[in-house]
Amino acid sequence: MDTTLAEAPFCFKLAARELNYLDYYFRSNDAGAPSHIEHRGEAFFEQSLQRTMAALRGINSWHECAELYTRHLHHYRQHHLGIQPVSIAHNGESESDNNHRDLGPRLEQLSDTCVLLRLQSFEPQYQRPLQELLDTNRATLEQCPHWIIDLRLNGGGSDWSYASLLPWILDGEVVNIGVQWRATHENIDGLQRLVDELSADDAPPSEGDAADYLRKVIQTMGESRRGSFVSTASRTYSLNSTRAEPSGPARVAILTGPHCYSAGEQFLLTARQSFKVTLIGQPTAGALDYSNLVSHRLPESGMTLWYASSRSARLPHYPVDTHGVLPDIYLPLSDEDAKQDQILRVQRWLEGGSLAL
Repeated sequence: MDTTLAEAPFCFKLAARELNYLDYYFRSNDAGAPSHIEHRGEAFFEQSLQRTMAALRGINSWHECAELYTRHLHHYRQHHLGIQPVSIAHNGESESDNNHRDLGPRLEQLSDTCVLLRLQSFEPQYQRPLQELLDTNRATLEQCPHWIIDLRLNGGGSDWSYASLLPWILDGEVVNIGVQWRATHENIDGLQRLVDELSADDAPPSEGDAADYLRKVIQTMGESRRGSFVSTASRTYSLNSTRAEPSGPARVAILTGPHCYSAGEQFLLTARQSFKVTLIGQPTAGALDYSNLVSHRLPESGMTLWYASSRSARLPHYPVDTHGVLPDIYLPLSDEDAKQDQILRVQRWLEGGSLAL
């Protein structure tokens, strides 16, 4: 579908001014920027900025400019940041509406003793469908001692979205690691816009809980020194017990892979603390250390910068972005795996057989 990018006519002078603004704004507000700069050094990012500035002279549109902006930001990190061009869609439709796909949870009974739960997204709109899926199929779930949860294509979303699943697979105390928020006026404004969206009348209950939490974050940030990292809790971690479902599965295999992101990775860090859970597959994408995206409109092009307002309290001792969440059992992909899905191998393993092809 044809779209018109940006509101202002493109010219090098405007783009150069905006690139300098973008780099300064990102450094001043992104939760990961201080660590990235400390790790790689000021000179590395200054050289990237100068190369991007030189490349601006050879382009003729804001569309190309967006690609250069993104390339520069990716020198900081690959995930939980980006540039969204201004898109004006025709015929009253948005591009996202036109390409909408249903990524809701799916349940399949593989045998009398094994079920498969596919979770491709933890976006907030799938929280209620997951709860309803578990409730509707309670009898089936209770009679199957072996579960496979396929998280290989999970693009992330909200931690609240999978809360209804945790009592089924957790079996005791869980360590939850908190986050630290970068306190700036700009981040407060971004989080306040998010609170306003989450507080809408048609928002699901979990989003109301998220809004209440963010209000506390905003208050704490407002009382803190600009640029500092703050938390709403007195400790970096908490110990929580989940009341387990009495007829939950005996063994759970969670399939992982390089296309599992963000909240999907957080789910894995929580679920793997259960004695009944085993992670099988390949390392995940590595997009979890910096999160809670906020937006900012760039002044010249009208494009939107998305960046992280928080960092995990796991850092620097337990990073995920460098290697992803590692599986307990590593199964390398091969040509044979393309012919015979790993689900069949894991089912056989759960039911007393072998993982071999």
